[in-house]
Amino acid sequence: MTRITPMMQQYLEIKAQHPDALLLYRMGDFYELFLEDAVTASRVLEITLTSRDRHVQDPIPMCGVPYHSADGYVARLVAAGHRVAICDQVEDPRHAKGLVRRAVTRVITPGLIVEPGNLDAKQPNYLAAVNQRGSRYGLAYLDVSTGEFRVVDLDGAEALHDELLLVSPRELLLSEDDDLPFPGGQLPWRELAVTRVDSVDFDQTRAVERLCQHFQVKSLDGFGVQAANSAVSAAGAILSYARANHLGSCQHVTRLLPYSRAEYMALDEATLRNLEIFGSASFTGRKGSLLDIVDRTQTAMGGRMFQQWLRYPLLDLRSIQFRQQAVAELVTQDIRRRQICQRFSHMHDILRLNSRIHVGNATPRDLYALRKSLELLPSLHNDLLPFNSHRLAALRDRWDMLVDVTDQIAQTLVDDPPLSLAAGGVIRGGVDAELDRFVRLSRDAKGWMTQYEAEERQRTGINSLKVRYNKVFGYFVEVSNANLAAVPSDYVRKQTLVNAERFITEQLKIFETQVLEAEDKRQELEERLFHQLRLALAAEARRLQAMAEVLAEIDCLAGLAEVAATYDYCCPQLDTGGALRIQDGRHPVIEHFLEHGAFVPNDLDMDNESRQVLIITGPNMAGKSTILRQVALIVLLAQIGSFVPASEARLGLVDRIFTRVGAA
Repeated sequence: MTRITPMMQQYLEIKAQHPDALLLYRMGDFYELFLEDAVTASRVLEITLTSRDRHVQDPIPMCGVPYHSADGYVARLVAAGHRVAICDQVEDPRHAKGLVRRAVTRVITPGLIVEPGNLDAKQPNYLAAVNQRGSRYGLAYLDVSTGEFRVVDLDGAEALHDELLLVSPRELLLSEDDDLPFPGGQLPWRELAVTRVDSVDFDQTRAVERLCQHFQVKSLDGFGVQAANSAVSAAGAILSYARANHLGSCQHVTRLLPYSRAEYMALDEATLRNLEIFGSASFTGRKGSLLDIVDRTQTAMGGRMFQQWLRYPLLDLRSIQFRQQAVAELVTQDIRRRQICQRFSHMHDILRLNSRIHVGNATPRDLYALRKSLELLPSLHNDLLPFNSHRLAALRDRWDMLVDVTDQIAQTLVDDPPLSLAAGGVIRGGVDAELDRFVRLSRDAKGWMTQYEAEERQRTGINSLKVRYNKVFGYFVEVSNANLAAVPSDYVRKQTLVNAERFITEQLKIFETQVLEAEDKRQELEERLFHQLRLALAAEARRLQAMAEVLAEIDCLAGLAEVAATYDYCCPQLDTGGALRIQDGRHPVIEHFLEHGAFVPNDLDMDNESRQVLIITGPNMAGKSTILRQVALIVLLAQIGSFVPASEARLGLVDRIFTRVGAA
């Protein structure tokens, strides 16, 4: 190998701290990878593999990606199963003495993604951890892109398997001492990334201390997790992992949300697959699934909440009825409902914007998007005033206009700011007098040059004299060879061209210094003021999260109302009896792919006494499987609070759906 340079020595020292990650090392406008990392990245990203000192006997392999477009490349590396460590310059190269200091500022794994371009807007991105104690399992999962943090205790490996399929985490943390807690030691699905961490991270005492310190409480009792010791240990491991990978203090994670499986309908792997709730065997993605038909949410945060509703249908009759009443009221208020949906279509993802503010990678455009979203709140509140249903009234009572937050952004940032803070022109005029002075000096440079050019032409009598600027030579006076005899004695030659000479003057030197210093000061001041604004917004995390949850729920309810109104669904009557009575029931997905009115509806009458079992006969393709799926989907929709595809339905609450469709 070639001689180790100081830069390469620095790289190797940092790489030694992250041996299991691909290290992206910032050099100017590129992130470079070296040695085996370069070989791996060039293969995954399909980019050219080159080398340093290629003429020596053993050159160092290298490849690179542009700094400004690195997110897309990082996403591809993570999707291919690699951890990526981002190594940035942590001091200004202009002020560095010797080699610029560098350090790892982020480690990106499948469960620690916050960049919007690398996330599906309507899909959560969970980092999960499992802690086993005997036959019981504690499961915790965190979406760092929103701050959602949940824990549950489960009885047995089968329950854990089913719950992980519902949660669908991108990454799973396990203790290095534990075996895979799944039947046959097989992962629930191939794409799940499993990361082994030190067993100390799962220690109960340390986990409680870590969580109490994070939430700034003396005890976790207020979160209702007293009986969920193994899940609390898993939650502590997640928090430790996030911090160890440079995700900051995670202060946008403000709550620990325990739940019990007994509160929700049970949906196992076979049921999710056979009912095609989230995906269809006939199409890729969500097309052809129940979700594809009934998800009419307009916001990303509403879309994620709606999927949560489908994964966890309710068993509490009163909660279901509150949702039904809200949907019914929105169905009858057609014009207002459409107005609400229209406003939601212009709303950005407040939860993920809030998270990026905390992590520290929010851009000026992110804060502007937050402002534009919050400006919709007064109009939405007015739209909701006529509604009286219990759930909508309760959501309206929790309303926070966030006027102070909106005003702070509007008063600090310009309208429609540039994408990058480095581009400049982010802070509104009048915010800081010193910044205004530097901006004026930079902006007026061209005007000063024109004025100085006119003055020098008059002083020298050279009418073709030009005052120009370029990045290599800075500011200069250019005089053609024919006029060199008229050049004043205070002109200092700077560059000789074929047909002209370039000069510098003392006045130009002073001006150049002022302009360059002004630009540096402007950038420094803008960065400081933007950072102060970001910190001020970070302090409002709880308010932003609380309001985002209110908006997401209204979006879900309005979406269900839109589906009911569009497809002529009815409001089912639910009770605690054992009957299933459906009149003119329809399959919500199949009817969507047929011409209007082509689907033949079916009736059903069952109960726990005289009609517990029905045997359906008929030839192949006669619709036997369709009616089985149809009944299950109607029951599921009813228990998320939705209207259902039927002319009338009376349903007893169901605690579990079993399916075995299409098997011989």
